[in-house]
Amino acid sequence: MKRPSSENVFHFLKGGFGLLISVGVVFIGLDNKCPLQPQLPFWSLGTSVFLFLGNLSSLIFKNVSAVKSQLMNIKKDHRDIGRFLDHFHGFFYSTFLIWVIPGFQWVYSSYQSNKYKSCDSTVQRLSLLLLSVLFLEVVLRSIHFGYTLIRTISKSKVPRPVSPKANEIENKRNDDDVLSRRKLTVKKSQTSISTEELDKEVSKLANQVRRLSKAPESEEIQLYPLTM
Repeated sequence: MKRPSSENVFHFLKGGFGLLISVGVVFIGLDNKCPLQPQLPFWSLGTSVFLFLGNLSSLIFKNVSAVKSQLMNIKKDHRDIGRFLDHFHGFFYSTFLIWVIPGFQWVYSSYQSNKYKSCDSTVQRLSLLLLSVLFLEVVLRSIHFGYTLIRTISKSKVPRPVSPKANEIENKRNDDDVLSRRKLTVKKSQTSISTEELDKEVSKLANQVRRLSKAPESEEIQLYPLTM
C-alpha cells in the first residue's frame, strides 16, 4: 500500500483544522457574540472556510486521477484556460492573505477591556488559535525555504563525482588533442625544411646567372644542375 506523502498529510491536517474551527464558530453563533469587534466571528468563519476549501481542492487536484487527466486535457486543448488554472492557485492564496491581515487587529482589539462592550471568550480563543496556526505556518514555510535554498547552494559548490566512463572519454579526448598537436608540429617542421631547401636552390641559380652575365664569351662556364 502506497504511503501518503507528507504534503498530502499537511493538506489534510490544515483542511481538517479549518473545518473544525468553522463548525465551532457556526455552533456558538455569529450575531452579538463579540460587540467589541463585531467582524471577528465572521472573519473566523471566512478564514476557516477558506482554509478548508483551499486544502481540500489541493488534495483533489493532486490525488484524483480523473481530475488530473481532465486538467491535463484542458491545458492541452485550451491553453488560455490552462494558463488561468495555473495562476488560480496563486490568486486564491493572495486573496486569502488579504483577508487574513485585518484579523490581527480584530483579534488584538477583542482582548482590550471595555466597560460597555465585551467579546465571547470562545470566539476570542477560536480566533486567536486560528491566527496563531496561520502565523506558525508562515514561519515554518519561511524556515523550510531558507533551509532548502542553503542546501541547494551548498550542493552546487560540491564537485560532482565523475563516473569511470566519463573519465575514459575525457582521457581519450586529451590523447586526441595531444596527437593532433604533434601532427601539426611535424607538418610545420616539414614545411620549414622544404622552404629552406628551396631557398638554397634559388640562391644557387641566382649565382649561376650572375656568373654568366659577368664572364666573357670565350670562357666556358660550368653549370651546376639543380637538385630539386
